Amino acid sequence: MEMDIQSMRGNRAIKLEYFTPFFVVWRSMTNQHMVNRLISTILIHSDSEIILVGHSNGAEIITDTLEKILKYYPNIKISAVHLVAGATDHDFNKNHLNESLRKNIVSRVYVYGSKTDYVLKYAAGVSFIFGPLRYGQLGYRSAIDKKSLNISSENTDRVEIIIRDSGHGEWFQRYYSQTLNQIVDQNPS
Repeated sequence: MEMDIQSMRGNRAIKLEYFTPFFVVWRSMTNQHMVNRLISTILIHSDSEIILVGHSNGAEIITDTLEKILKYYPNIKISAVHLVAGATDHDFNKNHLNESLRKNIVSRVYVYGSKTDYVLKYAAGVSFIFGPLRYGQLGYRSAIDKKSLNISSENTDRVEIIIRDSGHGEWFQRYYSQTLNQIVDQNPS
């Protein structure tokens, strides 16, 4: 589902929403399709301020998109990336966030995590058992072991970790309005 949202305090937002099947082939195809759609959307709106927000697997879509931007569109500028309960690799070297920050493609990164996100806590085991699903633990690991994120020293002042006491899907039940307002205001703390 794709829809334009015009009423966010004068900002324009485009919501890309989808369902990712559990099976490896379908998930991989869906992810690549969404990465391509996101890149197309970014290119169309490259003259505007771009803020990317991803929840769960949406965080992986964003980090995969950054990988392609680094390779093919290095002049794109993204003012902020917000990864809410991110199911992407927690290592900033592997998920392309260090390089995206270093090359000034991304200005700021906000990671929203929780120690009680048991979906992400066990995601790595599920990925191992069922093959290359790539369910990462960024949202969980950011809350329990910030050093494991491997944020390079040159980027630490451009990365903010926001910890909430919530499960994986509870961001929407408990913190949706607050988080969205903070993202729009660019003041997530």
